[in-house]
Amino acid sequence: GRFEAAREAEAKWDAFVAELDHGPSSAFARATKLYLLQARHDFGGTLAGARTLLAIAQEENFLLWVTVARIFIAWAEGMRGDRPAEEAAAAMQEAIEGFKATQTRVILVQVKAMLAELALASDDLDAAIAACDAGIENFEGRQEGVFAPEVFRMRGSSTSQRAGASAGAGDCARAWDHT
Repeated sequence: GRFEAAREAEAKWDAFVAELDHGPSSAFARATKLYLLQARHDFGGTLAGARTLLAIAQEENFLLWVTVARIFIAWAEGMRGDRPAEEAAAAMQEAIEGFKATQTRVILVQVKAMLAELALASDDLDAAIAACDAGIENFEGRQEGVFAPEVFRMRGSSTSQRAGASAGAGDCARAWDHT
C-alpha cells in the first residue's frame, strides 16, 4: 500500500544497479526487477526491462538470463497486444523449455501462471487450465509456494468459466489456503 515509497526505493535501486557496471550483478538485479514489473502488470516496463536483460545476458553469455528475458518478452508482448496471445504463448513455452534445459526449475510456478494469463487473454480455457495444472504440479513437487495461490486462483476461475461457479470453488479455496 506504500506505492510512492516503493517507487522511490525502485529508483534508488535502478541507480545503484547502473553504478555497479558488473554484468552478473546487473543481470541478476534486472531479472529480479522483472518479477516486480510483471506483478504490477506494467507491460511496457516489463518489455523494456526484459529487452535490456536480454542484451546483457547475450553479451555475457548467461543462458539462464537469456531464457528468463525471453519468457518475459513473450508475456509482455502478448499481454500488450504486440503479437497474438497464442503466438506469444508459443514463444513463451519455447523459452520455458530453454530455461528448463539449464537444469533449474525455480520460477516455474510463476511462469506457468503467466502462461495461463496469456491463454486467458485468447479465451483458451483449456490451455489456461493446463498451464495452471503444470504450475500446481511444480508447486506440489518442490513446494515453491510463492505463486501457488495465483495458479490455484486462475485454475478455479478458468474452471468456473467453463463449467459453472461451483466447479472452480475448490481451487479458489485452495488459493486462499496457500496465501
